[in-house]
Amino acid sequence: MLTSKTNSKKILLGGVVLLLGALAGYLYGSDSTPTRTTTLTVLSSVSSVPGGYDQVASTYADHLLLLEARNASALASQYETNATIEWKGSSGGCDGNYTGTAGINRLFGDLLTRSSSLLVSNETQTIGAEGKNWVVNSTFNLVGNSTIVGIFEGRISAQDSYFSSGQTWSIAQETWNFLIYDSSFIDGYPVTICESP
Repeated sequence: MLTSKTNSKKILLGGVVLLLGALAGYLYGSDSTPTRTTTLTVLSSVSSVPGGYDQVASTYADHLLLLEARNASALASQYETNATIEWKGSSGGCDGNYTGTAGINRLFGDLLTRSSSLLVSNETQTIGAEGKNWVVNSTFNLVGNSTIVGIFEGRISAQDSYFSSGQTWSIAQETWNFLIYDSSFIDGYPVTICESP
């Protein structure tokens, strides 16, 4: 009889421990698949602008969010008026330099207004100071659905050079090196993501 009560207590105690473990897993989150993983590495913390690292990190995060939101005008406003974007590698026909507000608006207008969805994922980045400027080196996947080429995807190695004008950090130079680009061609013929319909 004593053994039966002891076994019942052990089973009850085991059940309580399992319930507490399940509750702890629920409270602390058991989902280990984040929608975006960002790895930050500080290369250098020397800058003549106080708080520059945090400001640039935040500005760059906003940059990627605006890209995903396909907000071409807000995205273009993050660049200096004389900034240059260079796309190279396997860019789906968009290789070239896009300089100034008009060039940047044209590039993002072609890409973003003709895309019904964009997703940035698997992003890693390093941020380092270079004198008064900060440089973000990143690598990320870009997947989208375009009215021009259908579903496209790419792996991009990017470098963004930020310049401070007062309290605002703007991109002075950006380079996207498309390591991979692939699309499902609409109507069976190859076109580029920058081609006019």
